[in-house]
Amino acid sequence: MWYGQDSISSKIIGNKYLFPSESLSKHGPVLNNLRKSFIIFVLLLFGCNNGHAQAKLTADDIILSKGAQVATGNAELKDQARLLRADKISYKGTTANAAGNVSFTQKGLRIVGKSLKYNLGDGSFSGSKLRVGKWPVYIEAEELSGSPRLYEARDAIFYYGEPERFSPRIHAGKLGYHPEADRYFVEDARFKLGDYTIFSLQSGSYSTTKYPFDFIGEAGNRKAVGTYAILEPSLFHGKEFRLKPSIELYEKRGILLKPSFKFLREDNNLTQSDLSLSWIRDQSDEPPLYAKTLPDDRYHWKWEHEHMVEGIVHAKVKVSWLSDADFLRDFRPNMFRDDFDDDSFAEASYNRDNFILSTMARLQPNDFSQFPQNLPEIRGDLLANPLGQTGFIQRGHAALAWLRDDEANLENRRFDAYYGISYDWPTASWFSLSPLAGTRLTKYFKNETHAEDYTRLISEIGIDAEAFGYAEWDYANPIWGINGLRHIIKGVAKYRYIPEAKNGVGKFSAIEKRIIEHNMPLLGLGTIPNLDDLGELHATRLGFENRLETRSSEYGSRRLAGLNVYQDILPSRNSGKLDNLYFSGIISPSNWLDLALTAKVPSNSGKIDRLSSEIILRDGDRMKMNLTNEYLLNGNRQNLLFTTYKFNRNNLLAAGLRYDAKRNDLTEQSYTWSTTLGKLWVAENSITLRKGDLRESDFTYRVGLHLNSF
Repeated sequence: MWYGQDSISSKIIGNKYLFPSESLSKHGPVLNNLRKSFIIFVLLLFGCNNGHAQAKLTADDIILSKGAQVATGNAELKDQARLLRADKISYKGTTANAAGNVSFTQKGLRIVGKSLKYNLGDGSFSGSKLRVGKWPVYIEAEELSGSPRLYEARDAIFYYGEPERFSPRIHAGKLGYHPEADRYFVEDARFKLGDYTIFSLQSGSYSTTKYPFDFIGEAGNRKAVGTYAILEPSLFHGKEFRLKPSIELYEKRGILLKPSFKFLREDNNLTQSDLSLSWIRDQSDEPPLYAKTLPDDRYHWKWEHEHMVEGIVHAKVKVSWLSDADFLRDFRPNMFRDDFDDDSFAEASYNRDNFILSTMARLQPNDFSQFPQNLPEIRGDLLANPLGQTGFIQRGHAALAWLRDDEANLENRRFDAYYGISYDWPTASWFSLSPLAGTRLTKYFKNETHAEDYTRLISEIGIDAEAFGYAEWDYANPIWGINGLRHIIKGVAKYRYIPEAKNGVGKFSAIEKRIIEHNMPLLGLGTIPNLDDLGELHATRLGFENRLETRSSEYGSRRLAGLNVYQDILPSRNSGKLDNLYFSGIISPSNWLDLALTAKVPSNSGKIDRLSSEIILRDGDRMKMNLTNEYLLNGNRQNLLFTTYKFNRNNLLAAGLRYDAKRNDLTEQSYTWSTTLGKLWVAENSITLRKGDLRESDFTYRVGLHLNSF
């Protein structure tokens, strides 16, 4: 009820007059009206001295005492931005003193506790036995005082997320918190897991937008290493530094130490550096799979560094140094399968307008890994841009490279330059025509293999043509979410002729060679990657690109289906002029279904050389299923099914199956159950069944635990 209403029994203490409500009521309407008028006068007088008169105080009972409003019983003080609740609130001027079951809320900040003194004018507060929550942090303190810019606490516990029995926390003798900067400062601090102290924490500044710690744990059994356990804690210092003092225990191998350090700074520029070292004194007698012998001390040293200045200068370095060829397979099986981590290079580029100047070196610190190296390559690229007001478009590049292939014991030094020009012929809007020409100069310098220099100059001519068309239908289907249909079709024709590209074979080292390519090859003298292994190119590519779309309920349009078909024609071929047929199609009739298919068909055989397909089913964020197929005529024929199903917010099931059609066998099965423990920990349990893997167990069990950080 509002203070000052008729139903409130009001007393004014410390003045000459005492007005008990019961005695006044006996004297009839006159005295009752006098009482009301006097109370209103006092409240108006009080409100004139109140800097926050718009704050309203309500309670079961309110009295005036020594110039203050004293509210008891379900007391509330609120305005547009704040709400204070307590058993008792004394409010005078801009200061409110609350006691008993205190609860205060303001702009995402919530304070609860035993007592609180709050100033509505400057936002400062102080109190005892308080708990403060401002996502994503939570503070408990014996004594706490502060303002909108700084909180200071004694004997405080600092949580990330809501406190639970085993939630990570920091217990600090002194704590300072800056809400606006999202940073806090600690002294005499300890990191605890629940009620258990894990280690002392260095005094300093930490971010609230990122955990100052993280943890990943894993245990299981693999044939190559036996029973194992991995402990990977992370310590963050502010937003820039991360330290991982990881340790891995392997039954058959011993103890692997893996300290790592990461630095990240993001402002107008970007700088990040990641350094890690894995080392183990291997106690196993297991025979190697790739290496001839295994050293006693095995290691993997890895460094990645990246720097960017205002989007103009970009530099990146990666060095991966391994003791032997089996290290990744033994200790990083997922990395071995999913990521080629044996690559070392350094590159830098300078971008300006239509020009890029870059240098790149590919290194080979591991003598068991053989691939061509750039030692280095310096390159300048002229991006496509108009040539004055002539209507011509120019593009080109120039590069000086030192190449070496240790496996073939070859090396060459070469200078390579290309310049091309095209013309966008003025045509109708539904048709475009662009004739083009280009020339490429490559000079190979003499070396130990070839005693003389060799210069090759070749040219190309070609033409690109496209024709466009579309049709629209006013068709609707609410079930499939169709609101109108539009079919866009584009006809594509490309012609390239590069005569005498075979000249010079045998007069220089062929390091950048042609590789087996299942995707559509690049056309054009300036884009061919196999520079040292060119052949005469006289080709025409004809294609049709189709797209069917509808209006999107959110914005723009949504693709319903697409179909692209391309046929390469080689006029100079002796037997048969048709080369490969390339096909790609996708159907997306709804947001929950995608069907995709790509294929390559050599015309000389008429048989599918490569076929890949994918079916994706979705049910919001509850379920997703991927069924993929990879078919090679003389290679792998793999079928993979991966599906996830979320029963609720805390439990998720995942299953993966790999079927080898060539062997007619189910070669791999994996089943995972992920569950949330409380609100901060995620546990994963997985079982893997394999067939035909010489290095891994037929049966593998793994359990993982990690902190569900934000």
